[in-house]
Amino acid sequence: MRKLLVTGALALSLILPSYSLSSSKEDTKQKQQLETLIIKDGMYDDHNAFVDESKYSLEKILESVELIGCEVGYTMTYTDKGGKIVKEYRISRVIGTGTVIEKKNGKAYILTNDHVTKIGFLDEMTDGVVITENYREVYVIKKGLITPRFVKATPVASDSKLDISLLEVEDSEDFVKFPYKIGNSDDLRPGDFVWIAGNPHGLVDYVLKGNVSKVSYPYDNRLFMIGCAVEPGYSGGAVIAIRDGEYELVGVVVATLVRQNETEETYAMTGYGIAIKINDAMKIVNTYFDSLKNKK
Repeated sequence: MRKLLVTGALALSLILPSYSLSSSKEDTKQKQQLETLIIKDGMYDDHNAFVDESKYSLEKILESVELIGCEVGYTMTYTDKGGKIVKEYRISRVIGTGTVIEKKNGKAYILTNDHVTKIGFLDEMTDGVVITENYREVYVIKKGLITPRFVKATPVASDSKLDISLLEVEDSEDFVKFPYKIGNSDDLRPGDFVWIAGNPHGLVDYVLKGNVSKVSYPYDNRLFMIGCAVEPGYSGGAVIAIRDGEYELVGVVVATLVRQNETEETYAMTGYGIAIKINDAMKIVNTYFDSLKNKK
């Protein structure tokens, strides 16, 4: 839906007051209609002005957005002057966000990033140091409770190159499926308005607003750029666009664009985020659900 600016004589005729004896209620309705003409073009909107909050709300979307954590136990082996040293460690931390996209057969399925289900540096090998993962547990931290409840989550499908993962949890009433349509990211255009829903730094139920800056990413056409500062914890978060006044899920936050300080080994945020197109993310999801059908 795009705004149509009307100028000239037609605009003048539209804004002139009516001298009919219509009721005040009808006058108010007519005034609202004349203030802005709306074209429903079937494409994503470049604004958020015409969402019917009685039917569509960010609060309902946030009910489907979950806080994701990960715990990893690992062994680090290395050699120093005293000989071989073996140490065991455990890391547990809140990492990111996921969105419940399906509920079926007593299970809830959450879409997030693959890196949210891991501790990143454990995938790297340092000279002389061997890291062995002993166990890894992914869990959903149920928010809004005095004592947080940890629900074990099992990664059932993933694509490490796309950085997408589908988690399975035992369903309960407090897991809420994304309430609106899964969108079509092929329809996105530069300038389209988007909301970002996630859990920055472990804080729950936060939203950002921005726009589609670029419908592709230089290194991977399955990604697109968003014009807002995505902070740690938004990884796996929902990117929501508006089509003719209705919310649709169009992407999954994956990273923020940073620039390196030339004089120091530090990085600064640029105010731009990177998201996975929902069409490509759903290919992983649909392939998994198809495999379940084939097993029956």
